[in-house]
Amino acid sequence: MNSIVKLAKASVAILLVALAAASASAADLQKIEDRLAIEEMYARYVYALDTADADAYAGLFIKDGFLSIGGEPYNGRDAIHKVIAALRDRPAFKSIPVDTHGRRFSHVRHVVTSFKVDIKGDIATAESFWMEVKANGKDPEGLGFAPTVLNMGRYEDELVKQGGQWLFAKRIVVGDMVSKPRRSDKDPPATF
Repeated sequence: MNSIVKLAKASVAILLVALAAASASAADLQKIEDRLAIEEMYARYVYALDTADADAYAGLFIKDGFLSIGGEPYNGRDAIHKVIAALRDRPAFKSIPVDTHGRRFSHVRHVVTSFKVDIKGDIATAESFWMEVKANGKDPEGLGFAPTVLNMGRYEDELVKQGGQWLFAKRIVVGDMVSKPRRSDKDPPATF
């Protein structure tokens, strides 16, 4: 009888260890899924920005989300939507040809790198670096000229998971090196 009790206790202990390991695995898998979902959100952000898709861009923020660009605050989805819609309304943007998916990509692309994400349940903080890269056209043979990095900086983000989707609650856009248009080739670009 004593050996049956010992066997039962050992079986329960093994079962508890297995359940704890399975629980830790599920938590680890959830963190990985959340991390991938956040990186996918960043990709959607860049596409929305580079195509001036105000609906898609604003849809990446919670309803009362906050965006700061160079210290200029925008509170709520409507204000954030207006910022991107204003890009789409520029004559230069309207002259860009539409691609096969109905999008207009300007000659500037945003590149986001070096993600640092800290996830705690349904909230997260994140930091990353961004660059604006400008295409400089093509030569007569159709070969592209070297692109130029116009600006670069950091994103400082607070994220919230709502309805199974990660969204920006707060995004601070910090320009670490921002160029201004040159008046002539002799003027150096402004940086800070």
